[in-house]
Amino acid sequence: MRKKFLKIISTFAILLFLVFNTMYINSCNTGQKPNMSSNFLSRSTVLYKNINNKDVSVDLFYRVPDEAYNNPNVAQAIMLKQCMDYKTKYPEKDVTITFTSYHLSIVASVCLDPDSDEYGKMKSLYNCDFKDGYYRISYLLVKAAKLGIHVTAIGHIDGAAVLQESGKVKDLNHTQYFLDHMEDNCYTGNKKVKDFLVARTTDWTAVGDKASVDMMHLKTCTVSNYIDNNGVEHGAAVWIGSINLDGIDMYGSNGNDSIQTGALISDHEEIRRVIVNLTNILVNYCKQEDASLFRDKVIKMNTEQIRLINAGRENEIDPDKQIVYLGTKKDKVFEFYFTPFGGSNENWDTELNPLSRYISKLLPSVSGDNYIEFMWNNVKFISTFGFAKTIEDVLQYSFTNNTNLNNKLYLRLNGIDTSKFKNLKQGKNIGFLSINQKLSGNHAKDLQLSYVENGKRQYVTMFSSLNFHSGAVFGQPNTILVIKETKETGNNLYVDFAGYTVPGLNLESSRIQPRLI
Repeated sequence: MRKKFLKIISTFAILLFLVFNTMYINSCNTGQKPNMSSNFLSRSTVLYKNINNKDVSVDLFYRVPDEAYNNPNVAQAIMLKQCMDYKTKYPEKDVTITFTSYHLSIVASVCLDPDSDEYGKMKSLYNCDFKDGYYRISYLLVKAAKLGIHVTAIGHIDGAAVLQESGKVKDLNHTQYFLDHMEDNCYTGNKKVKDFLVARTTDWTAVGDKASVDMMHLKTCTVSNYIDNNGVEHGAAVWIGSINLDGIDMYGSNGNDSIQTGALISDHEEIRRVIVNLTNILVNYCKQEDASLFRDKVIKMNTEQIRLINAGRENEIDPDKQIVYLGTKKDKVFEFYFTPFGGSNENWDTELNPLSRYISKLLPSVSGDNYIEFMWNNVKFISTFGFAKTIEDVLQYSFTNNTNLNNKLYLRLNGIDTSKFKNLKQGKNIGFLSINQKLSGNHAKDLQLSYVENGKRQYVTMFSSLNFHSGAVFGQPNTILVIKETKETGNNLYVDFAGYTVPGLNLESSRIQPRLI
């Protein structure tokens, strides 16, 4: 009897151990559940009223290492599905999608079933395009073409190999995947997928080559229309991020298991259009010998277009060729740039280079003795070239010559010269100071700053895919989205995003709600 009792107790203990062990493993590998109230499962959503006669919303994404949920790529999949919902409802409408990614995984899949407990989670599907509510993002692009949506998809290299039960599993060839579907029939008419899908692979400078300055580094997705989960119809939507579309490992984590960020802008047609224009140019410059030609073309177009806009002559720019957006009289909030910047990237150029222009706003000659804030995450900051050194010097001068206990400086930049900031003392001449603390696990490239100009405080957030070394700055195509907030717009995006990306910083006391217009 005693042996039977001990056997029951032992069995119960084993079961209990297995249950708690499973719960522990899941807690380690799932992270925070997504925001189910958000259409795109974002961390937060901020609305801006009357931007070019539209109400524009911005969704923010932030993912930490070992987190199965909150992958910014999920928003791309939701956006693609909702774009197809729009086309299904309005089959006669002309609908377009563009997609670019430095890594392009064929197997990366998202659960798109809102009734599933795994809605918003990712995994890799190796033997099928969809299963149990999961859909490959690559398949969504093909299916969109089958519906008659005009799709342009450009990748550089296949997604990174990821850990599965059988060990490291190599990703599929994305070029071949799209070629294999080109002769598929569309759902209506006598059309083929090739009539609607343009798929390209850039062949710019082998990955692993330290001189690979020209690699295609864009991570974008756009749709012309979509219907959200509440049935509301929208116009343009644009997704950008730091994250590559890599495969997903057995724990649900991205192949690059680092901090990742992203943003999705809804109902801003002007930003969508410049991304579509640049993507259409890129289609014709995908061979190795095209890399420098494409770079020089972008520099030339940026230079000419920015100068025309600043001179009030924007109407001279062909709308189908415009690749930079500097806002309008009815949009004081948004700007959008592609790199390489205009002019000479080696110079401190406050007209053509948005980094130069906004970082220079921190100088005492602009902000006076009002407090300043600067926060920058960049995984590959290397200060061995002139532009980076100038940034260090401007930051050092600004914070050394404006001793205000409300000042905040956060630099998560691996290669920065920390000795330039050794005289700054937290609590003595600066309120918040953190330079290269806890550097591991970061893949973000975004910066934020706040300053006062002409008596008006500005809150600027710059979402970027730009790794900050000379090869990237001078050669690679990247995106930079600038969002400028004021007392009138409120600073909710600035406060929310800093709260996600800057450990130890709390800006809640400075949060401003927008004025009703």
